[in-house]
Amino acid sequence: MALTKKEKVKLLNEYEQLIKDADNMVVVNYEAIPVSASVAMRKQFRNEQALYKVVKKKVFALAAEKAGLDVDISNLASSVAVLFLQ
Repeated sequence: MALTKKEKVKLLNEYEQLIKDADNMVVVNYEAIPVSASVAMRKQFRNEQALYKVVKKKVFALAAEKAGLDVDISNLASSVAVLFLQ
């Protein structure tokens, strides 16, 4: 289901805040990861005070730009995840 403009603006603001609050970020292609592996990874990341989030590519790129970062998403696959480290 497509997101409304209001939902995209909400995501944009959320992503921008996460970017600003993070000390580091890792952006990865998110494809064909079994659910059990994904759940285990998220649990491990939470234990390390990190947040692993699947993001909307274009909205994330706009949020990064708004936060002052230059992000090139052209070579990323259709599904993207970001690990926000604090």
